[in-house]
Amino acid sequence: MNCPVEFEDQVDLQYAGVLVTLPALLACGILKGIKRFELSKVYYSTTQVFLSLAFMVMLRVKQVEQSRLLSCGELGRCLGMDRTPCAQTIRNRLGGFSSMSNVGTWSLEMSRYWMRQDEDADEDRNKVDGTLFIDGHVNICYTKSIELPKRYVSRMRLCMSGSTDYWVNGAIGQPYFVVHKIVNEGMIKTILDDIIPELDKSVPNQPDEAALGKTPLLHRYMIVFDRECYSVPFFIELKKQRIAFCTYRKNVKDKWDEREFTEYETADKSGEKVRMKLAERTIVLAAKEEKDKPKESIEVREVRKLCESGHQTAIITSNYALSITDVGLNMFARWNQEIYFKYATESFGIDCLISNTKNSIPDTYIIPNPVYISLYKQHKSLAAKLSKLKQKLADKTMESDLSDEKKMKKFIRQKAEILLDMEAYQIELEKIKLKKKNTDKRVDIKDVEPEKEVFTVITDQKQLMDTIKMIGYRAETALVGQIKEMMSCPEQARSLIRSIYQSNADLKVDKQNKILYVLLHHSNFASNDIIISKLFKILNESQTIFPGSDLTLYYRLVSDKSSSENT
Repeated sequence: MNCPVEFEDQVDLQYAGVLVTLPALLACGILKGIKRFELSKVYYSTTQVFLSLAFMVMLRVKQVEQSRLLSCGELGRCLGMDRTPCAQTIRNRLGGFSSMSNVGTWSLEMSRYWMRQDEDADEDRNKVDGTLFIDGHVNICYTKSIELPKRYVSRMRLCMSGSTDYWVNGAIGQPYFVVHKIVNEGMIKTILDDIIPELDKSVPNQPDEAALGKTPLLHRYMIVFDRECYSVPFFIELKKQRIAFCTYRKNVKDKWDEREFTEYETADKSGEKVRMKLAERTIVLAAKEEKDKPKESIEVREVRKLCESGHQTAIITSNYALSITDVGLNMFARWNQEIYFKYATESFGIDCLISNTKNSIPDTYIIPNPVYISLYKQHKSLAAKLSKLKQKLADKTMESDLSDEKKMKKFIRQKAEILLDMEAYQIELEKIKLKKKNTDKRVDIKDVEPEKEVFTVITDQKQLMDTIKMIGYRAETALVGQIKEMMSCPEQARSLIRSIYQSNADLKVDKQNKILYVLLHHSNFASNDIIISKLFKILNESQTIFPGSDLTLYYRLVSDKSSSENT
């Protein structure tokens, strides 16, 4: 027996405001391609489970266990059911979904769907066509039942146990897909092995081989990343694959003449006017010399932004089609991805574990060599000590009084001691350099601890929930986009949308006309009610039919007389 979808009249129904998100959730693909997850002999259908999970995500349920804090009966009536699935049922269904179908394939299909959707929706897409932002986010593992490989967490400035997610986002922060890595092999390797092959298939409007052959500087798409991926060989490899890049330049020591900078005024992706002082040069980046290999180099554009403090931010790119202002905007738009990480972590819990099930991972991963790391630390320590001794010798030389014979003898004795220490450190440093040269930087994980089996709790269930959370974020962003221009303070648009989720509402079923009325209660401010009414007018035009029923959703405020007269 399956759970029927039957709505009844409800008064002051808790969580009913979350029904406002349904048109946006459906438009973002919450039910797209889920037939592959169909199970037999279950009470709740796949559609009901996915909608329940989506509504819980919108209500800020970060983990499955937190669903116990919601009133399952109240939320169930919002879905036309007697109650929503309990936490154990959700766990079992997530396990069933991940065992019967490839969750990764569904997630990538959703990414391609969103890219096509954004391509059609973006009116000014030619400016940043095919521009993707890539960055890593560390998920800290606090559980004591398993110890994941440790990595450096920059936001906490600590080395902690966890996993690394590599996210691919759009210019305004909207997520496309994520690559989970238990053993961190480095961002460059992840981009080359996992991300680029998928982008080759999914990025729309890529030029064909004939167009690429005619125009040497033409690229297929562009990726934007931070200094973690700064590597000249990596840049050269991207150029060979006809992929443009944009990143910050490392180790910038010189300053350009401020007379080279010109002030530009342009608009960013959100339409806000931005003023920047920019200058541009063409430079050549050379890779390190290697034995029996020719020295490689690449020519790139370097754009610098002059800040009010006098600091110059250096940006390099191989995209010659972008204007100088678009280069600056694309690089600084990378902060939208950081904002997404912060918001999605706090609101949707993208770093939360979904399952405690232990799974072993193959021992074919390449990790940083612990021996090389130890040698690197010794190298840094000796170099620092040597530098201090050189500074000490320079200070003694400057302070020495050559006219006083007694002080002169003391200076010579101290100088001899410092030189002896420097010589000892220099000899030891040369030995460390030689050992480093003959030690591999990265080794197979099985060579480090051959008897230790590496486990993980990052499973397909987490990837499935991450995809649903991405749908929830995109749906919320779509609703925010509808009301942002109506508000005097656009920054509060998300707060208003979130308040709607938590609002109570009445449900009224008109079986004769096949309409389900969602009558939202008024907010505390009349100005917000006006904006909500305009949003409802837009949602009503979509003529959304509740999945599993024949009822069309119609939204209005409880005492909106004009709307009731029109219906």
